[in-house]
Amino acid sequence: MERLPPQSIEAEEAVLGGLLIDPYAVERVKHILSAGDFYRDKHGWIYAAILHLHNQNEPVDFLTVCDTLDGEGKLDATGGGAFISELINAVPTSIHVEHYARIVVNAANKRRLIQAATEVAKIGYDEELDDLATYSKAQAILRGAEPTGKPILAVGGDGLTDAMFEALAQAEMDKQAARDGYEVKWPWKAMLAYSKRWRAGQPVVVIAEGGAGKTAFCMCIASHNAMNGGKIVYAHTEDEPRVLLMRQLSSMTGVPFNEIESATYADTELVDGNTRGIHFKVPAVVLRGISSIRQAWRGELWLLPCTGKTVPETVYALERLQADIGLPDAVIFDWFFDHRMREGYENMTVKLTMDLKDLKDYAAVHKVRLLVAMQTGKIGASKGRLTAYDAFWTSSAAHYGKLVMGLKREREMVGGEPIGPFKPEIEVFISKANLDVTGSFKLQMRGETFSIFEPETKVLPETPWYD
Repeated sequence: MERLPPQSIEAEEAVLGGLLIDPYAVERVKHILSAGDFYRDKHGWIYAAILHLHNQNEPVDFLTVCDTLDGEGKLDATGGGAFISELINAVPTSIHVEHYARIVVNAANKRRLIQAATEVAKIGYDEELDDLATYSKAQAILRGAEPTGKPILAVGGDGLTDAMFEALAQAEMDKQAARDGYEVKWPWKAMLAYSKRWRAGQPVVVIAEGGAGKTAFCMCIASHNAMNGGKIVYAHTEDEPRVLLMRQLSSMTGVPFNEIESATYADTELVDGNTRGIHFKVPAVVLRGISSIRQAWRGELWLLPCTGKTVPETVYALERLQADIGLPDAVIFDWFFDHRMREGYENMTVKLTMDLKDLKDYAAVHKVRLLVAMQTGKIGASKGRLTAYDAFWTSSAAHYGKLVMGLKREREMVGGEPIGPFKPEIEVFISKANLDVTGSFKLQMRGETFSIFEPETKVLPETPWYD
């Protein structure tokens, strides 16, 4: 048996009835609902008559709607005045008219998508078109089936002053929320001198040479905020979760990463540990560090493996995780370009631009803070300060990054060439700051523990990790 297209006759009649008993309700639906959205033609005719009267500043009631339909020769086809009366009597109130309108629009959008899919299937069998022409035509068809009825969010006219007062009120609410809840912050005082706030929905980009400390930099930001009350999601493509956990332990405890990874410690005074029936010996500071996460951390750190995922797949994973744990205070994506590239586009620059835009859109839609780590190429590695245009293969950071930082570490000289180990000093150069201040400051990194600190303080501010 052939299935009926998506529809809701009840919702269509409820919308029309609501508009007939409350003409002012037209203002609530006219921007999302069109006559072509109705499944039944006669419902679309009635709605078009209501819209026509409303736009002409004419009263909308039983008589005027019937007269308009009669003048168009459609009154009898709709069922006459008796059907219009049925619509009015079937709905007690117009309070839910917008809800019903969205049901109608949703069904109409699905019908358009089904029709588009049918047309795409037809051109797929057209032997006169080559594959590229077929793909291009299919894209055009699908673009024509994009959802209608999206809310219009423009602010202006008489509502502009109200919107300004609302913005001031929201700023006060944000300030109060920061007092009562948690506000994501940068770990370093020098950084706060340039950027007071990490704003939701506005991507921050970090660019560095491979091995220069971008993951340590990002993990430091993540753990600092998790320690102090934030819910942080760390989406990573390079290191497996076990390696990131060991790096975090190393940074927290000061025990070199290589010792933790190899389970071979220079410290001769070790304590016993046990998990899943496996016994091990570690320095006491390691167990205290693990215990501190439950005892002293006021927030949460979530590690989300994204190796082998495209950016759209990563965004989907973030949204699935968000459904389980709630909205995060910040998301860190480490690192961009190491993810799997999306299909369908040969141009690498186009792919990367679309990928960063997808991440930006995710942050904007969900109003979360986003930090994206990128790597520079050979040219960037050989120059001084890194700018927004020095990310490998793409300048998208200059377009979509609202705050862009470059990390630079000099190397030790070997045989007259700068090819030795990285020096501990990190210069952070803020090359783009739409709402903040550009400039540079210095940090220090202990390479064996991946810990980053300000030279004058030697420790991270406000992060006592255990008593």
